[in-house]
Amino acid sequence: MSFIDKDDLKLELGITDTGNDLLLTVLAEAVESLWDKLTSRTWAKTTYVEYYSSRQGDSRIILDNFPVISVTSIYDDTDWEYREDTKVDTDDYTCNLDTGVVFYNGVFSEGGNNLKITYIAGYEDAGVPAWLKQVLVRQACHWFKQAKDQRWDMSSKAEPAGGGTISYKGLENNLLPDFAMLAEVSKK
Repeated sequence: MSFIDKDDLKLELGITDTGNDLLLTVLAEAVESLWDKLTSRTWAKTTYVEYYSSRQGDSRIILDNFPVISVTSIYDDTDWEYREDTKVDTDDYTCNLDTGVVFYNGVFSEGGNNLKITYIAGYEDAGVPAWLKQVLVRQACHWFKQAKDQRWDMSSKAEPAGGGTISYKGLENNLLPDFAMLAEVSKK
């Protein structure tokens, strides 16, 4: 699922013709892929199956991915068979969807990888935060301008009015400061 597409980039760039559609599509896909890589997580809606070990007295699980859309199932099985009789009743737990913390109204069994959790997390189109869409669009547009100026070989460029210096050293190393900063603070 794409959070941005060529039409978002065309709107930002003020482009109305179709001559650059292929390049814009590739850049939109590339920026999303790089965002996932830099933040060490998948932001689009995905189903996950994770295994956790619990200690004596544990009654919560911190899932690896968020925001959580739904928890499909939780199994508590020290034999690692995850049979139906080891499935935790959905009435016995709740999940903070924003943070991915599951709260169980009991205590999990003590064991290694005894908890198997299947859940859906990530963003769907309508739920993508505006800040994320905008930072992706701006970064892809930045790359587009460089491609159109054929300036991939340039090592750096001073921006006007104290805007700093932008380095051009390939897509992954050619990031706008806001993009790089937001990717760093959004890491898993």
